[in-house]
Amino acid sequence: MIENKPYYPSVLLVAGTGRNCGKTTLVSTICNQMKALHPPICIKISNHFHPQIGSFCHFSSPNFRIFEEKIGASDKDSARMLRAGAAHSFFIEADGAYVYEAFVQLISLIPNNAPIICESGNLRNYIVPGKFILLHTKDTQPKPQALELIPLADHYWVSAQGELQIPEDYVCYRNETWELNTMD
Repeated sequence: MIENKPYYPSVLLVAGTGRNCGKTTLVSTICNQMKALHPPICIKISNHFHPQIGSFCHFSSPNFRIFEEKIGASDKDSARMLRAGAAHSFFIEADGAYVYEAFVQLISLIPNNAPIICESGNLRNYIVPGKFILLHTKDTQPKPQALELIPLADHYWVSAQGELQIPEDYVCYRNETWELNTMD
C-alpha cells in the first residue's frame, strides 16, 4: 500500500486499541534492551492536557505543548521511559488536529536518524513510520478509531491483560531504520 504521507524511517510507532494494553511496557522494554548500543529517544503523545511537574517545557501554544522529562522519579509514562534507558524522553500534549505539527516541532530538536520510539495512535494518521506496532488486549472492545489502524500495522500483537512478553530480539535499529523479527 502506497501512502501519501511523510516517511520517518527512524521512528518506531507503538499504539494500542485501548487503555492498559502494554504500550508503555513495550516501549520501556525496548529502551532497556537498546540502551547499551543505541539508546532511543522516546516520545509520548496524548490528546489530554495535564499539569506537568518535573518536566521542561520546550514549546507551548494553545494547540499543543512539548515537554522533556527531566526527572525519572514519577509514575508518568515519560518518566518510565527515561528510567528504562531512553536517551531523552519527551511528552507532547496536542489537540488531535495538531499532533503532526507538534511532532514536526519536536523532531527539529532531535538529531537526524536518531532512533525514536513514539507512543501514539493518532500520529499514524499523519506519517509512515519505519515500523508500526499495534497492541490489543484480548476480550476488550477496541476504540473505533483504532480499528482503522489495524491494516496499517506492521505487527498487530494480541495478548491477554498483563501477559505481554517481549522477546529480547524482537526489535532492532539498523541502518537508520527499525526491523521487527518474527515471533512464532
